[in-house]
Amino acid sequence: MGLLGKSLKGRSTNPSKKKVLANVRYKQMNQMQDEADRLHMRKMKKEQLRSDIADENKIVSINKVKLLSYWRKILRICKTEEFKNEIDIYI
Repeated sequence: MGLLGKSLKGRSTNPSKKKVLANVRYKQMNQMQDEADRLHMRKMKKEQLRSDIADENKIVSINKVKLLSYWRKILRICKTEEFKNEIDIYI
């Protein structure tokens, strides 16, 4: 006797339905994993950029100090020459 509308326990009228559901779940899990990977990469890139900016700020501050010391050295030389010229005028 054939099945007349009600499927038996453990038996389905459409056996490919389970495969379709498994494929859909597999695709959903892949999408979730891809999204998690993208978020992780975005975080890593942000951290890398922040560390690059911090390094650049350190370099900038060091270069400012170097430039300022060089400028002071030049001003000192100019000032000593100016004083020497004034002394020559007075003598």
